[in-house]
Amino acid sequence: MGTLYDLLKIMIERNASDLHVSTGTPPRIRVDGKLTPLTNEALAPAETKALCYSILTDTQKHKFEENNELDLSFGSPQSDMKIRALIYFLSKEQKMLKFKH
Repeated sequence: MGTLYDLLKIMIERNASDLHVSTGTPPRIRVDGKLTPLTNEALAPAETKALCYSILTDTQKHKFEENNELDLSFGSPQSDMKIRALIYFLSKEQKMLKFKH
């Protein structure tokens, strides 16, 4: 699967508007309004959490766990662009991450 930054690099290279990461599905990118899976392998809860937490500070992790959602932005090491992320729980075990650039 790679790291979150690997997935973001693919998103940027393919000129996708969004990257969707969710437990139970493969990572997907949105190109021209169509969601396309990047792999055939669905993400396990632990993989989704690892991707999510890889970009968060300890303060952000605490806020996410307290509120069950977090809206943030960060820079991508692959480009000068800012990435906007929305992280939230779909259910107790399922997290959803959406990234836009």
